[in-house]
Amino acid sequence: MLVGWTVLVWGPRIRNIWTDASLDTGGQVLRTLYAGIFLLTAAAIAFALTRRPDLLRPVIGVVAAWTVGFWILRGAQIAAGDHDAAFLAVHAVLAVGSIGLALNAWRSVARTGANIAVGG
Repeated sequence: MLVGWTVLVWGPRIRNIWTDASLDTGGQVLRTLYAGIFLLTAAAIAFALTRRPDLLRPVIGVVAAWTVGFWILRGAQIAAGDHDAAFLAVHAVLAVGSIGLALNAWRSVARTGANIAVGG
């Protein structure tokens, strides 16, 4: 579930970044870096699930820490910014969904070590 959510949220974001006229090149590059890191985390989980299950726990641990840290910091920036209610609501859903799925995946592998963490 975490892999699918991550690809669904961050894959289309790259196109949106580069078509956003309000961003300068530096802003576009930074936001693309964030999206790229998230997509790489999804690929790392998929790799661990299919090729290296022994790496699943540490990979999920890193992904969960990155996801929670990113959304706490980014959520605070968004909340402090000058955004309309719809923008705030969408990003709150993205943050809560991402953090929830990441923590659920971590709890699953930490408790059982099984591959059920992202399977659905």
